[in-house]
Amino acid sequence: MIVSFLEHLLLVFLIICSLSLFSLTQALLAQDGGTVAVRLFETYQPKSIGIEPPFALLSESSRSKIDIPCTASAKNGRICLESRKKRDYQGLGDIQSSVLAISSQLSIREVDHKGISLYVDLANPSHRNRKYHGMITLNLHKDGTVNVINKVSHRDYVTGVVASESPKDAPYEMLRAQAVLVQTLLARQKGGDLLGDSTQSQCYLGASLETPLTRPAVASVWGENIYYKDLPINVYYHSTCAGGTSNGAKFFHEKNRNLAYLAEIPCKNCFESPFWKPTITEISGPLFAKVFGNDLPRIIESDYTGRPLSIKLANGKTMTGYDFWIRLGQHFGWDKAPGTRFKLKAAENGNIIVESTGAGHGVGLCQWGAVGLAKQGKSYKEILRYYFPGCVIH
Repeated sequence: MIVSFLEHLLLVFLIICSLSLFSLTQALLAQDGGTVAVRLFETYQPKSIGIEPPFALLSESSRSKIDIPCTASAKNGRICLESRKKRDYQGLGDIQSSVLAISSQLSIREVDHKGISLYVDLANPSHRNRKYHGMITLNLHKDGTVNVINKVSHRDYVTGVVASESPKDAPYEMLRAQAVLVQTLLARQKGGDLLGDSTQSQCYLGASLETPLTRPAVASVWGENIYYKDLPINVYYHSTCAGGTSNGAKFFHEKNRNLAYLAEIPCKNCFESPFWKPTITEISGPLFAKVFGNDLPRIIESDYTGRPLSIKLANGKTMTGYDFWIRLGQHFGWDKAPGTRFKLKAAENGNIIVESTGAGHGVGLCQWGAVGLAKQGKSYKEILRYYFPGCVIH
């Protein structure tokens, strides 16, 4: 009788475990099979898009394989897909382009998971050439520019972001850490949200930058997120901290939010980064004055790393160091101050000299620092726990 009771308990336990495993498997399969929509070339606002073969042109009732280079552009308020002109070197002159489709919206899909090659510089197809998995939808903005939307699986999106965001030849464990962060950020997105492809959210250049390690690294941590007090964290990462990361709540002036895991972390592991040494640039004085006033802005508060927290402008108003850095980049280019640890001084010729170290905002995971830790033998979980203290990964 006792044996039968124990056998019954064991059977119930095995059934519960099987159901839990089935539920987990189904959840992972659903995540793997889910899709996201990403607006491509969002900072370029292209008027024409070059498309390299092969790809499939989709319609309501059919799918046609296209094996010739094409261009998608505006024509009479619609998207026109046409073959590109080719030079006939047998003496017959130019072979004229032909219209393959014209509609308010066109959809194309990759063939055999080989990706679709797109580029925005029609005179030089190798310039800004990117390859994307999934489906591409093309339509027009009101200003006549081409709107390019990539509908892609979660896994291909995560893999593309990891490849795009990670330093070249990044070690395996760094790639795994980056993949967990990308998955966590994706888990916090609302279903149906349209994502961008620039660093305003996460850089996504498709499959163009994948290495032999990228896809295996993503697969090895698939379904894992990073949590603080049982909730997915607000994900912050940047290229190079150049000495230490900043407290997120202080730096972004969000002291009312629970961002304890965005702590001040000392870091000299990113010394191999090209942004470890100071970047010194110069901005025209008159142009600078049009944006920030005639007098040199004054840094009135910095954090322990030397990153400005508060800056006083010529008109007496103050702004956060982060907002000033954003405004500086938007008006004069992001190369003027790649990192948020910066100093300003007036040159003898009246121009403004900007000196900065690091690259990016300096909060959360330092990507080049993660490279350094991985080279020291640290695992992806150790890397993540170092930059996000108090967090768990599962």
